[in-house]
Amino acid sequence: MKPAAQLDLLAGEEARDRGIHLVAINGAAFLERARAAARSMAEMFGEVSCDDIREWASVEGIKPHHRNVWGALFADSAWVCVGRRPSRLVSNHGREIKTWRLR
Repeated sequence: MKPAAQLDLLAGEEARDRGIHLVAINGAAFLERARAAARSMAEMFGEVSCDDIREWASVEGIKPHHRNVWGALFADSAWVCVGRRPSRLVSNHGREIKTWRLR
């Protein structure tokens, strides 16, 4: 018999926030550079997505220490979500990602 699905939005959000905090601490150097690039792009183009920063990082030849660092990129009060668009990243299979602008 399969166990019942654990449904608890608050617990899920708390776990997400703890995970983002941990990868942000451990990946602080990468995150600092990536956020600076995101700010520059947002100032230049009005908005930016995680795909844009992934492309920038690829060109720069840098990678985060853990794949979850990408989730911490816009977890900052400086950003506001302004929309969604399909991801260009092949491994994302066209799923929607958020677009962000500076507050």
